[in-house]
Amino acid sequence: MTLIYLTFVKTSSNSPQKEIPPRMQDVIILALLRARLTGRYPVYRYVCIESTNNFPTAAGLASSASGLAALAFGLAQLYRLDGDVTELARRGSGSSCRSMKGGIVHWVTSATEQVLICVVCLRTIILTNATAKLVGSTQGMQRTLVTSSLFRHGRILSSRENEKELLSALATKDFPSLACVTMKESNQLHAVCLDTWPPCVYLNEFSFALIHWVHKINEKFGRVLVKSSTICSWPNNCLVAQAVAGSLTRPM
Repeated sequence: MTLIYLTFVKTSSNSPQKEIPPRMQDVIILALLRARLTGRYPVYRYVCIESTNNFPTAAGLASSASGLAALAFGLAQLYRLDGDVTELARRGSGSSCRSMKGGIVHWVTSATEQVLICVVCLRTIILTNATAKLVGSTQGMQRTLVTSSLFRHGRILSSRENEKELLSALATKDFPSLACVTMKESNQLHAVCLDTWPPCVYLNEFSFALIHWVHKINEKFGRVLVKSSTICSWPNNCLVAQAVAGSLTRPM
């Protein structure tokens, strides 16, 4: 159990107090300010949040994004905040705005996220490695910005091209194109990680074996039925398949 106060965090009754992370503090303070502006609910100087987590933390499964989204949602419910709370969640973690929406979310640079619902019948399997990452996402991104020439000269351009292809695939419900562009996007992410200095190595032997298996399945049937990509940094893979390929994924 974790107790979150406005200025410190305690993970148990016997643990020492730790300073609350600045991003989490931003979410709480912004929620308090919005609540005071509405004036419909009493706002106190202190807030105590009790939370539990049954999901692997710092394991490349977007736990920080989902956690901060849950924090923003809970505060919005507590203070009865009207309207979209994605901006509130985004103050804690940019990627947490995706967790506030359903379907496939187009995360754009403005404060508004466009939700894209793909009607193609998909099934997702997450293969979990619960160990914590050796290099945290924030540290890895900061290191990449400073040291990776591949990121500066190629990655930004390729991400924009991939974005256009992905939006087109979603609009036409083209699963093979959607699968290919997301797999390429995942590969390019890890290419940049390897170009970072010192390198951020997230994939392992199982990750490469699963990628190879997916391509073998697609080659055997002559079309893209299954796609594999990492959700985030670390070797956890996300398998997405059309419903017709369900029998192929069950034996795993």
